[in-house]
Amino acid sequence: IITPWENLDYGKTYDVNSFYISSKLEKLGCDTYNLGIAKDSKEEIVSKLNEAKKCDIIILSAGASKGERDFVEEAINSFGNLIIHGISIKPGKPTLVGLKDNKLIFGLPGHPTSSFVLFNVLVMPFVYKMAGLEKKLEVKKFISSERIYSTRGRKDFLPVMIKGEEVLSVFRGSGAISSFLKAEGIAIIEENTEFVDKGEELEVILLED
Repeated sequence: IITPWENLDYGKTYDVNSFYISSKLEKLGCDTYNLGIAKDSKEEIVSKLNEAKKCDIIILSAGASKGERDFVEEAINSFGNLIIHGISIKPGKPTLVGLKDNKLIFGLPGHPTSSFVLFNVLVMPFVYKMAGLEKKLEVKKFISSERIYSTRGRKDFLPVMIKGEEVLSVFRGSGAISSFLKAEGIAIIEENTEFVDKGEELEVILLED
């Protein structure tokens, strides 16, 4: 992972997530501190967490799974206490939540769409409350303009475009930036649903500009 002003060599990926998250928080009046990109090591991630320990909330992106190069779980356990690892949703199943001195630590997935969904659905309600805002996620019902398939056993959150009273899926995979650049809302599909048919109602979380 590299910053957007570096040359994009083969095998490298631009950091999209931290810039999206920072911009959303700054619009709410939050002071944000981007501590940069940590190498794939527990020690480096713990060092970054220590740099952020005076912040009211800490958000990490990537390294939340259980692969050979994923060390966020170990780092959070070393720095504070891990309280959640894994949520039965799609995308974003490997999300982590930790606690240090009564401050929340969120470990979001690295894939841009997964990070986008979890930030808006999970993190933003906590930010509203911490900021003292009497604000909640705005949810409205729309009509699906197409058949949308889901995964039984997990609640799906699907980026969508809004066209009048209808919504159209823009999800193109967890790693596709285009999945959230065009999104105006996030459709909620309950875990016992195999598909939502064209013409059926969907609950949609409305996104702020």
